[in-house]
Amino acid sequence: MVRGPPAHRVFSASDGLTGAALSAGATIRCDDVRSDPRYLTNQETTGPELVAPIIAGRDLVGTFDFESDRPHAFSDADRRLAEQLDTALKGSGTGGGTQIRPAPIAPEPPSPRVCRVAG
Repeated sequence: MVRGPPAHRVFSASDGLTGAALSAGATIRCDDVRSDPRYLTNQETTGPELVAPIIAGRDLVGTFDFESDRPHAFSDADRRLAEQLDTALKGSGTGGGTQIRPAPIAPEPPSPRVCRVAG
């Protein structure tokens, strides 16, 4: 399936499900984005979305944002895995942690994909 560019390539960090996850500092799993008024359309085919905040120290610096066209694609296990990605980015806690920086916004969207990282 060929997908076009996201409808909302840039938006405020307080908007959409991403903004809700950042505001709450918690992962949001939505099984059907069409039924959630907070959703900002990315792809017309998106059904479920999973958004997990990336936290560096006490700062919220971005989100892992996964979308799918498969109904109910994300489980509680997927939610836990997304939350573990944040922990993995921080390193083992023994001083070898990874510096977390927000990704720059690309001038053109990459080729079609099921998941994206939003910052």
